[in-house]
Amino acid sequence: MNNPFTATPNDAHTRHALFVEVGLASALAGVAGALNVMGFMIAGVFSANMTGNVTSLADQFGGGDARHGVRYLTIVLLFVAGATFAALMLELVGSHRRARACIAILVAEALLLVALDGADHLASTHRADIMVYGLSFLMGLQNAMAARVSHARLRTTHVSGTSTDIGVGVGVIIAQLCKRGSLCAAGRELQDLLLRVATVGAFCLGALTAAVIYPYIGERIVILAALVLLGYGVPCLFQYTRVR
Repeated sequence: MNNPFTATPNDAHTRHALFVEVGLASALAGVAGALNVMGFMIAGVFSANMTGNVTSLADQFGGGDARHGVRYLTIVLLFVAGATFAALMLELVGSHRRARACIAILVAEALLLVALDGADHLASTHRADIMVYGLSFLMGLQNAMAARVSHARLRTTHVSGTSTDIGVGVGVIIAQLCKRGSLCAAGRELQDLLLRVATVGAFCLGALTAAVIYPYIGERIVILAALVLLGYGVPCLFQYTRVR
């Protein structure tokens, strides 16, 4: 079977693999964007923006507010813990079962979102912290799973890094065009650029959708996110692992 990321852009297998990968990236990034915005509306912090959280952590500790500093530190550590758990599971099962493990992780994320919604409604205190801590763990889990299965091509919660990659890709493509007068040699860069633009676009769309509907359905956004993962993300991930 041809490698979908080294075959020529006109290869049918390559086009199908790219289509499925873009769909997977869009589903995961859209969910991440929606949950990130919801976490901000609930608790005033982002569950997937570790750059901002580390900056806030330093600001809070530097200003003498240890309590809020510990809160941001907990968010960062839970994100790392989620990424660690996903990577550990994928490594323990071995490469021959990695596809099933990825699907199991995505299903687990959806079920944990439902459980998180239930815990949010049952808790009498610290509801905002419970929600944002849970989301941080799940965002780390999802990001690591996507990065591992795609060999770091997908970063569903890392808009800063993905935007940098978009700029780099555009620069490489322009350079290829200037040197050769053709895009024939830039097939891989074009594929990567499409994937990353779709990822950032889906993240933004998910965030915008959450901002619009949050006043009407509140934390039930996590249920919608779980349904997206189960209804679209899981079949898409299954196809992605098959075409690879």
